[in-house]
Amino acid sequence: MTADARNALFALLRAALGEGTPPPAPSEAVCNELLPAAARQALLPIVFDTLKKVCPQSDALGRFDRMRLKDAYHTIQQDVAAASVRAALDGARIPYVLLKGAAIRALYPDPEWRTGCDVDILIERDRLDEAIAAVESGTDFVMKQRNYHDVSLVNDVVHLELHFSLLENMENIDALLSRAWEFARPTGEGSLWRFDPTYQVFHVVAHMSYHMVHGGLGVRPFLDLWLLRTKTSFDEDALRRMCESCGILTFYEACCDLVCAWMEGTPVPDRLAPLETYCLDGGVFGHEKNAVASRLRERSKTGYVFRRLFPGKAVLQEEYPGLKGRPLLLPWYTVKRWTRLFDKRKRATALNDVRGVNAATPETVADFDRLLTELGL
Repeated sequence: MTADARNALFALLRAALGEGTPPPAPSEAVCNELLPAAARQALLPIVFDTLKKVCPQSDALGRFDRMRLKDAYHTIQQDVAAASVRAALDGARIPYVLLKGAAIRALYPDPEWRTGCDVDILIERDRLDEAIAAVESGTDFVMKQRNYHDVSLVNDVVHLELHFSLLENMENIDALLSRAWEFARPTGEGSLWRFDPTYQVFHVVAHMSYHMVHGGLGVRPFLDLWLLRTKTSFDEDALRRMCESCGILTFYEACCDLVCAWMEGTPVPDRLAPLETYCLDGGVFGHEKNAVASRLRERSKTGYVFRRLFPGKAVLQEEYPGLKGRPLLLPWYTVKRWTRLFDKRKRATALNDVRGVNAATPETVADFDRLLTELGL
């Protein structure tokens, strides 16, 4: 991203979120770079709507109008789906917590600006089967797949993730993420519970650290963090203690400093320039080269591919609960997991993964490792 497009992006975000006056209309060349970058960062609605006010005649707006409408349509579909899922859980009297975008979007001046790929809801582990049954009987969602911390359900247009834990398979943050329900309280709105405001911010930071370590962190989570820090009341000292206990305090401080520079229009400190580049380099899910570098930090290329083919008993047990207590079935479930490659999309993802690993260089891995070290991760 060029410096002009970068400056225009953050000027528009400041104007949209009430932290600055509308900027001068950017050139058509900047618009042509800015809107694709905003789409990659899952910021198209907020950038498109704000740019339209300062540059309504831009040809670039016309080219992205259809994509903007698709984002709006998908958000409406998610709202309708989430309402039906919540009604099903309310009817079954199963406590649940809205996660990620669903818990934060009300802080945006226009909630539609906070898009999401899916609907994320936390359920107590011992009520998961009951929750799946309630959702499948009360909505048009059907279960598709179980992962290490959630169950995927789908209908024709929306992906729902019923989380039975917040664990990220990262020992440092999992110690506190495993205690999520200790920090949740009923709201009085059906079976809806909500995290304590301090824990809500901690969860966002912890999830950002997960994406950082695994090669994918864009701009949008920083906006979530900034809105939580400026629009909600929480205990900053308690938050810092939580982050320190999990080894992510340095990372939290860096994130706060970077997003403050963006939202206040001040220069980014030199020490944070690599983090800004990392976030702008790809999209909302980062860049493939960073994701590959994260995978190769602790394993050779051969070792990584081997682990993908043979993920180990612990991973398989989470995805296939029928394996628990039946170790002789490990080969069977390993082969069953391979059958996912019959799915065209999963096969394409796996092939891209292998290509990325083969193309990675030691310099890329070393640069990424250095960045994580500087962030205390």
